[in-house]
Amino acid sequence: MRVRGLGFSVDRERIPDIFVLSSVVGDVKDVQEISLDDQMRDNVRIAKADRVRLYRSDELIAQKCKFDLVVRKPKDGQDEGTHVSGPLESAIGDTGGDIYEVR
Repeated sequence: MRVRGLGFSVDRERIPDIFVLSSVVGDVKDVQEISLDDQMRDNVRIAKADRVRLYRSDELIAQKCKFDLVVRKPKDGQDEGTHVSGPLESAIGDTGGDIYEVR
């Protein structure tokens, strides 16, 4: 079941753009660049089932999943698209996830 808008307890509440339990956690970003900031680290923790739980639940998420990131693709040479930092790209890869570029 595809679930959107679920909150997580990861030292703070997070609401990923995409979440399918035991399958994928994902985020969509339309920015010039994105790095391994607190929000992205939390998404990686969710994907790795690293001491996180569903919002208002005491039970920890037990199964790992992948972390996918959707970013802006360059447009006909006018726009550079979204630059994804090396550390973030590596962290996403470590979960088995991918980076998708869309227009």
